[in-house]
Amino acid sequence: MTRSFSKMHGLGNSYIFVSTFESVLISPETLAVAVSDRNRGIGSDGLIVIGPGDDSSHVSMHIYNADGSAAEMCGNGIRCACKYVYERDLCRANPMVFSTPAGLRRVWYEANEQGLIHEAQVEMGIPKFGIDAIALDQRYVDLDADGLVCLLNPVTGNPSPEIPPLHLVSMGNPHAIIFVDALDLIDMSTLGPCIEKHPAFPERINVHAVEISRELAQRSSPLKMLTWERGSGLTQACGTGAAAVCAAVVDAGYASGHMEILLPGGMLALNWPGGDTEVSLRGDAVEVCSGTLCEIAEPGDACAVMPTTHFVSDRLPHS
Repeated sequence: MTRSFSKMHGLGNSYIFVSTFESVLISPETLAVAVSDRNRGIGSDGLIVIGPGDDSSHVSMHIYNADGSAAEMCGNGIRCACKYVYERDLCRANPMVFSTPAGLRRVWYEANEQGLIHEAQVEMGIPKFGIDAIALDQRYVDLDADGLVCLLNPVTGNPSPEIPPLHLVSMGNPHAIIFVDALDLIDMSTLGPCIEKHPAFPERINVHAVEISRELAQRSSPLKMLTWERGSGLTQACGTGAAAVCAAVVDAGYASGHMEILLPGGMLALNWPGGDTEVSLRGDAVEVCSGTLCEIAEPGDACAVMPTTHFVSDRLPHS
């Protein structure tokens, strides 16, 4: 059995999209692993499955990381999902309401004369802070004088000196944020998995480093951040991570609500006034290619991209 797919990305955070509007998808976890493989599959940060909504939403969205694990929400993926649904005439509501494991999310968009969406704005949810915001085994954590979370060595019970204090934020999924003077002080490829898989986080966690300076409040230049995504590793961008960073920076008093954040893949615009309000995120949505793949029936079966794969003009840069 074959199934059509599209590869899309927001700021280089790429996903393979498949639809269940017409037929059920068997074993999306297995398919996510296969299509994400950059040598034997298509290559992506994961799989996103789009389907019909319910009484409270227009569209459903389920995200699977490159390792097959499920994710609650994806800020870059949902912008692409809006583009996918609109351009295939599956839904034209504006805002478009998505049901996700993290709850309902609304997306606003503008289509050009060719009926294409190049960027969208998302309500990312209300941030929650601290040790009560996420799944946490408190045997392995301590709080420093500023209330930040210090991870303890699971063997000695002492603070792990190689792991800086963490700001914990939930955007419907868990985030650990490190404030640093300069990003080149952080080796995210080493520190990221160490924090992600620490026993303090039984459901694992997304890890981000953000560059903070004392002059931040007076600066108009963007914040800079790096991401280690739970289940996917280093990624070009993370929408929920950027929303969590925005909330953490505002909560710590380093910036006002509106800001731009520069990730390796590009720029996101964010706003969080504080309190019980939702973080707003705006960024691009790009389709790279589409084609047909072999659906996987059993774990371990090969996944092949068929010759019908073709590139689409929307993958080109837009002015």
